[in-house]
Amino acid sequence: MIALAFASVRWGSVTTLVKRAATADNRLMQSREILRAALVEASLTLEAFLSDEENLRAVERFANAACATLTRGGRIYVCGNGGSMSDAMHFAEELSGRFRKERAALSALSFSDPATLSCIANDFGYEEVLRVRSKLTDGRGISSSHSRRPASPPISSLRRASRVS
Repeated sequence: MIALAFASVRWGSVTTLVKRAATADNRLMQSREILRAALVEASLTLEAFLSDEENLRAVERFANAACATLTRGGRIYVCGNGGSMSDAMHFAEELSGRFRKERAALSALSFSDPATLSCIANDFGYEEVLRVRSKLTDGRGISSSHSRRPASPPISSLRRASRVS
């Protein structure tokens, strides 16, 4: 299994700013400025990501590895930690459902079942959740770890246990 970590656009900051706007004195101008600042930050983060050639090469390597995995009958496994779990779930659903056009479903699965995750956390510890979960695969897949904090214990544990490229 190959594990890759990609930095996500920091939507957590958007959520924080929206909460601040909702709890402020609800003046429309203040809310607009807070939301504008969050969207500008997201835009700058994406621009910085796109301007770094290494980021683009990493995405290309993942796409090539994912295509090779699917071609040989493997599956794309995705995982995330915290809010990034939602990003990972969405990514897996876009692959297995329709994305931009009608096409055959691609084999993708997110490590996001709450019962499985809490069981593993109880038995092995939270930092081992994703590593232990990855052992349930058949070894023919590729995993993509989504995290705004790639050094988080569950993501780090998974990456150490996987071949990283």
